[in-house]
Amino acid sequence: MLGVTAHGLRHGYAAERYEAEAGVAPPVATDERADAAVDLAARRQVSEALGHSRTQITSVYLGSSRARR
Repeated sequence: MLGVTAHGLRHGYAAERYEAEAGVAPPVATDERADAAVDLAARRQVSEALGHSRTQITSVYLGSSRARR
């Protein structure tokens, strides 16, 4: 009834963890981008914390690391 789901909580955790590691909000939340090396390191941390071995999965939670045009 609260509209909270387990997967929604994973998304929230991933975003918070990324921001803590990268120093900026994830791409899905802002136009500001972390340095490419910082972004990759943060995505590795988030991926491992979520139980994945691929950083590509983080795009589902955080948005693309590519700059918006």
